[in-house]
Amino acid sequence: MELYLELGKLKGIVAGGLHCFDGHNNQEDPEARLSAARECLAALDLLQDRVQRRGGKVPRRILGGTSTFPCYAKLGNVELSPGTCFLQDWHNLKRYQDLPFQPAALLFARVVSKPASGRVTVDAGCKAIASDPPAERGIVYSDEGFKPLFQSEEHWVFEVQDSQRFKVGDELYILPTHICPTFALHQSVRVVDASGDWVDSWPVLARDREL
Repeated sequence: MELYLELGKLKGIVAGGLHCFDGHNNQEDPEARLSAARECLAALDLLQDRVQRRGGKVPRRILGGTSTFPCYAKLGNVELSPGTCFLQDWHNLKRYQDLPFQPAALLFARVVSKPASGRVTVDAGCKAIASDPPAERGIVYSDEGFKPLFQSEEHWVFEVQDSQRFKVGDELYILPTHICPTFALHQSVRVVDASGDWVDSWPVLARDREL
């Protein structure tokens, strides 16, 4: 609160409001998530009240990410700030069964080698997909039975039951576990329509950001 009030005293600085991202509210049960969201909203209400009692202004209130934005949409009186839901990823798809979002971004990869029986290597290393999830960094969405073994900068090795059914050059589509940092690894994305035709390319502005 003190920091917010001090901002209002600085020349050329205007405090635009309060933005609360509650990424810790990742309960699988929708009712438990809604209850936790109510607690966050109550804390935000309290902070806003304290700021206003001391003469501060709070013109905007922004709350939530993808997991809780349906909660705040019900509770009202705040702006919503979801992100992942626009593209969806494997983490959210498997964890939040109540959210009706389908994956809209897949990583295109190819089989580049079969180093041993029951193993295939694809050209999707950690330069192509976010490596922050502690376990699986994505799933092969276009096929089944792929068990990730290890990953390098350029390649990803999987265990499969029958490696003979694959040949070098076979195409695969991988659904990232965490789409947000994966997206920022690529300069552009290819837009494909319902027929599977490539219709456009969109630049990824986050790729070229400067510090």
